[in-house]
Amino acid sequence: MLQVALGGYRNVDTDQIVYDSGPVFYEPGYNIMFPLELEVPSSDQIYILLRRRTDIYGNFDRLGDYDSFSVIVKDATTGRNVPVLLRWAKEYYSAWDPEGTIINPRDIVAIITNSIIITSPINRVRVLDIFIKDGENNFITFRLLVEDANKLFYYIPISVTDVRDRDESSSVGRTAIVPIKNNSDIYVLFSPFAALTEVDQSRSDFSYPLNTIFYKRQRIYNDEGFRFTIESYSHSFIEDCVSLINVPNYTKAAVLLIDKYLYTRLSQTSEPLSLSIGVNGILSDIRDTFTVKFRK
Repeated sequence: MLQVALGGYRNVDTDQIVYDSGPVFYEPGYNIMFPLELEVPSSDQIYILLRRRTDIYGNFDRLGDYDSFSVIVKDATTGRNVPVLLRWAKEYYSAWDPEGTIINPRDIVAIITNSIIITSPINRVRVLDIFIKDGENNFITFRLLVEDANKLFYYIPISVTDVRDRDESSSVGRTAIVPIKNNSDIYVLFSPFAALTEVDQSRSDFSYPLNTIFYKRQRIYNDEGFRFTIESYSHSFIEDCVSLINVPNYTKAAVLLIDKYLYTRLSQTSEPLSLSIGVNGILSDIRDTFTVKFRK
């Protein structure tokens, strides 16, 4: 009967290492009655502690050589393997295994590296599914959720009447500033967490309008489809001037369609206009919000 705990994490961006000297261990079906999910702040290495319960009274024994363990860590959205290394917990951080000794350690630490390519902003695997089995066929499965402040959105506003003068690559931010015109409808093509670039058809992932302008989406971790919904409007009349659709036959990008009539309503108020779009990962259930602000 295997149990796991979050022992700490390392953040390369801030050069911060956090160890939990009093970690709480979990075992589904024993001390929790539901599937196990552990949450960790933005981090590039995650330390998962492992121990084995021997009886109903909560006694624990030595795990044996960690080479006998099988550990599989996968990006929940792509199925790709994520690097993991096993070590004795006592050797890595002594407070993790207070009852073990250097000669006879009991607990193991799994060191998961979820940020393989260090870029700016750092690109991390945010949802990891983990399976661990020992040499006696005891096993545990759980999900690890990594909070990530660098969940940015990539967007391209395009004026329908000036489509030949369009941008060919996306801007980036958690908020899009979209200029509204009185003589043209506008649409905003956007994608969560990955850049969009206009390419020729042979290299494209999708097109919008269909079979007209072709785009490639940046290859990243957490590569999944999304559900998109408009969650709120700053003013009720915006709802009559916009609509939201998925890119046809492609779930990783969406289009916000904006009627030119919104310019008239924008001219009638001194208050800023905006809306919020909810984004929900189909595989990972990641949830986030993309804000669009309108200006003349």
